[in-house]
Amino acid sequence: MKIIFRVCILWVVFGFGGFAAQVSDEAVGVDSPTRFGFDARTRLIDNLPTGFFTPVTSPNRAIPIQQLCTDWEPSSMVLLSVPLAGTLSDTKVFAFIKEFLQKVVLHTCIGILYNRDEERQLGRFIFEIEKNPLLKEYSERIDFVESRAQSLWIRDYGPQFARSYNGELVLLDTIYRFLELESVYDPTQVNAFSLVSQKNYANDLTPQYVAKFLRADYQYEAILTRPPLHLPGGDFATDGAGNVFVSEDTILNNGGEWDSIESVFNKYYEAENMHVLNPPSGNTAKHLDLLFKIADQNTFLVSRTPDSEVLGSSHSRKLAQQLIRTQRNNVEYLERNFPEKKIVTLPMPSLLTKSRTSRLDALRREVLNVVCRESNVDFMLVLSGNPKSPDVDSARNAVALEMLVKTGLNINLGNAGHLEIVSQKYLGVGVDEFLETYVEDQAIYRSYTNSLIITNSNLEHLILLPRFLPQEGESQVRYDSMEREVESVYLSLYPEARLEWINADDITSLGGSIHCMSVSVPVQNMLTTSRILKNRLF
Repeated sequence: MKIIFRVCILWVVFGFGGFAAQVSDEAVGVDSPTRFGFDARTRLIDNLPTGFFTPVTSPNRAIPIQQLCTDWEPSSMVLLSVPLAGTLSDTKVFAFIKEFLQKVVLHTCIGILYNRDEERQLGRFIFEIEKNPLLKEYSERIDFVESRAQSLWIRDYGPQFARSYNGELVLLDTIYRFLELESVYDPTQVNAFSLVSQKNYANDLTPQYVAKFLRADYQYEAILTRPPLHLPGGDFATDGAGNVFVSEDTILNNGGEWDSIESVFNKYYEAENMHVLNPPSGNTAKHLDLLFKIADQNTFLVSRTPDSEVLGSSHSRKLAQQLIRTQRNNVEYLERNFPEKKIVTLPMPSLLTKSRTSRLDALRREVLNVVCRESNVDFMLVLSGNPKSPDVDSARNAVALEMLVKTGLNINLGNAGHLEIVSQKYLGVGVDEFLETYVEDQAIYRSYTNSLIITNSNLEHLILLPRFLPQEGESQVRYDSMEREVESVYLSLYPEARLEWINADDITSLGGSIHCMSVSVPVQNMLTTSRILKNRLF
């Protein structure tokens, strides 16, 4: 959640004023004001951006469901979404994907969604993964699913699953889009419409391609419904017994009208209770799966607050300190409302931050940028141009002359003393102050709740856990201790499970982890015990 791959949007920016209560009958071509079945608060959406909905994205009628599917129940496969060109060009991301595939393919089938415009890259991707003997041997367990997906984060763009009274698998296709960007452009003006927003529209079609794949390739009785709700999948959890969990950010992003949002969950999700917890603070993916996990019918896992003292800036330390209150409030809410449940806390590694060396590099770039403006030269030409080019040589000479005139020194930005001087001259702060006040592009929370519990059709459990590395000032001993505690907790819930760790810092630096980039597809025609008993008793 840095380049922001997943963004929580303040819907009030657009004056939506309660999107969950605003979907019009005209938007879906019906006459009845109770088309969606929630209530008379359904209103016109004339103030939505032009072209916001298309015939394949408009909300439609709720399908009566018998039960929401949970993360831990038996599944037939795990779905990933892989942007092929980006993955092939990023060795660290590709290494993570290959390690994930190796861990999972022995346990269950895998479906990899890819953008159908990347067919050539698909050939290269298949060739590369089949260099691994295990993946080549089990290649029949790996399906490639044609789609428009251009994001790693299938949890957010993909569907939530439920079962209908007729036995179909229901895919709930909520909206997840970069609405703040879309508000700036008119999507009917293709030349002006941002590339990010175009990807955004494509990613939001993911559940429809999943439904098509399940019907065509696995003969699922799969049907799809589109609730009038903006909801990233990473900010949604259910116990399968009538309770759904979202964060305050989902309430905010849908206009803040609590009753209207709850009515959508009631009508589309058959939710008896909507529970709202607090997400992490800062410029981050404000999703519950960073802090909270329903591990089974009786157990909630909650992240403890990370160590803040090792962090190298006041901003990062403040975020870690704010998390203390966030998690205290979340735990107190769970204790009040679920006294019968077991609440287990997991350790939490420190926020992922740039090293001192990386922050010093950022300081040099910032100084150089100011110097370039003072010298009237192109910053990018100086920074990355061909040193043998006359233009580059001239620009760099102009920069050197500017710093010589300003300081009286032939400045070497690799020299600590020289860097202190030019930092004071051009930025008005010293090196130590710059490092202390440095703000990361995105707050990266590392969490052991962002795991994946996979129960295959043989009722065998595989639990994928993200492995994180110590940062400056931290010890490997502490991280080994945290991992032992995490293993102990998960094995207490699933004693026969196979636990597998996957190195996750590289993927986490992009804004998500194991849970964010995967979705399990439930087996068909199965109701969990909690809802069956409830139906019989009441």
